[in-house]
Amino acid sequence: MNDKLRRDSLITIISLAVVVALFTFVIYLPGLKSKQQLNKQIASIQEQIRSIPTKVEQLEQLQEELQQREAFINRMKKHIPTDKDTHRVLQRVAQLANSSSLTVSSLNPGEPVPYATYLRQPFTVNVSGPYKGLIQFLNGLDTDSRLFTVSNLMLTSQYGENKGLVKGTIELSVYVLRDTESNFSDFNENRVSQSILSTDKR
Repeated sequence: MNDKLRRDSLITIISLAVVVALFTFVIYLPGLKSKQQLNKQIASIQEQIRSIPTKVEQLEQLQEELQQREAFINRMKKHIPTDKDTHRVLQRVAQLANSSSLTVSSLNPGEPVPYATYLRQPFTVNVSGPYKGLIQFLNGLDTDSRLFTVSNLMLTSQYGENKGLVKGTIELSVYVLRDTESNFSDFNENRVSQSILSTDKR
């Protein structure tokens, strides 16, 4: 009798252990793992939701920067023609120098530098005259309807009969949009004709 009771108790305990094991490994642990994965997914989604305002702000900022760049490009297009108009560029530099009481001794082109949408044509200009005139000349380049940029300026003072005057070497550039097949092929001469440099004062 006692042996049967012990056997039944043992069977009951083993059965309960099997049930607990099955519950643990078949239901509880997979469910716990799924819950942890679900919690991670929820946390990830919540993080993405929290980041939306920041991304929207970044997108708005990028859009504003793009609009500013487009506006800048549109403004610059007015100052950067598609026609190189070589003669007018050289004549304009000579006119600005003459109207500033400067004497241009040389106006030499460098090699054109191509970019994706435009060409940059550098020049080296040697001038002499009053310092005030040099400042006026630089201001004239800066405010001209066509875009000029000055990349380098070297000055030396003169003495003796020319005391009070300066000699200057100016490295400047003009630009042409590449919307057409424009190029600076006619700038290949080593020196600009003196007839252009002797433009009448205005």
